[in-house]
Amino acid sequence: MRLFVSINFDGEVADYIYSIENELCRAAKLAFPTPKENLHMTLAFIGETDNIEGARRAIESTVFDRFDIYLSSIGKFPTSGGDLYFLGAEPSERLDALANEVRRRLSENYVSFDKKKFKPHITLARRVVCDENARPETARRRASVCRVSLMRSERVLSKMKYTELCGVNCRGV
Repeated sequence: MRLFVSINFDGEVADYIYSIENELCRAAKLAFPTPKENLHMTLAFIGETDNIEGARRAIESTVFDRFDIYLSSIGKFPTSGGDLYFLGAEPSERLDALANEVRRRLSENYVSFDKKKFKPHITLARRVVCDENARPETARRRASVCRVSLMRSERVLSKMKYTELCGVNCRGV
């Protein structure tokens, strides 16, 4: 099963992210946008694993307090055939600490994951061909982090579908 650990967004925050994505895609010559229901920030990418119970234990043992992050700028990761555009988060010690905690818990439960440095971002669209000046303006937007989710990723009818397998709320929720 293909898994990842994420912060998911809903309500007004998801609407805001989706509006930025729509502006980007309207300005682009080519773009493959992330469906609104799939918008998330990955804390750890596990990939294919049979150790689902270990991943569950890792997430369910993660402890953190509610905190805010700030979404503020559009960036891109260059790729051949079009770039990956994302909405970035401002640097946050608490967000970095949460990503490190999740990764530590995964390691304790013998769950392998991608060890790349954590770069907080929300993928807006892939294979984007866009004039640099056509990128939409963004305003600084606060988002509360109060839940971490273990997500399953699967392709259904040629589209990616993300399903929460389990999650943990912050203390006090």
